[in-house]
Amino acid sequence: MKRGDCNTKATTFYWMAKVLGYDNAKVIRGYVPRAKKGKKYSKFRAHAWVQIKFGKKKYGFDPEFNRSSDAKKLRKKNKYVGFKFRYRQKGTYAYHNSKKKLIKK
Repeated sequence: MKRGDCNTKATTFYWMAKVLGYDNAKVIRGYVPRAKKGKKYSKFRAHAWVQIKFGKKKYGFDPEFNRSSDAKKLRKKNKYVGFKFRYRQKGTYAYHNSKKKLIKK
């Protein structure tokens, strides 16, 4: 995909998941950090991704992850995760909900 933003890609991924039978798929609109001051994030950008629950565990799917500059740095080190990640998993974003609270599950 070379066109569209994270909302377009997340919504497309969502509908593909629905067609494949993942009825509990959700588009999540929240934030990811742009800058960190000390141990706290100081700047955020709006972002969208998909969440699907498998059993009792929730997984995120971020079709836009591999295009970000952060992901490019991680990819060079061979340490990036963009598809089927657990929240707070090493090598992916610190995903925040719509109120800018860190998602911990």
